[in-house]
Amino acid sequence: MDKNAVGKEIGPFSYVTWGRKIRQFVDATGDHNPLYINQEFARDSKYGGTIVPPAMANAYFVGTPIWSVVEVCKIDRARALHAEQEYEFLKPIRPLTLLSTYYKIVDVYEKKGLSFAVVEGITKDEDGDIVLKGKIKLIER
Repeated sequence: MDKNAVGKEIGPFSYVTWGRKIRQFVDATGDHNPLYINQEFARDSKYGGTIVPPAMANAYFVGTPIWSVVEVCKIDRARALHAEQEYEFLKPIRPLTLLSTYYKIVDVYEKKGLSFAVVEGITKDEDGDIVLKGKIKLIER
């Protein structure tokens, strides 16, 4: 793993929260919360409309962008593991929103014969508001 990757910024990575993707996610997980799929119900909620399930953050925050981190840190793909993640949601995300995720590699270190990369990131909506802050840890075994 390349320790010179620390401080490098990667992105933006774009993702649109399409209604059909939300429906597929809800059907796959079985989480049919009406806030995600029922406009009439959600309109009367504190959100004033439907929102994207928070667990979909794995699609736009981790999904495709993580492979760029693997590349920049020179992690062997065959030995890469997604070790942990944490999210702080700052604003509800609406369906049909263009999201942009930005990463910064904040640490690369070794422990017990394994290499670790720690990445912090933010996701912004199309208005430029930060909707999510997150942190990811990768391991090269």
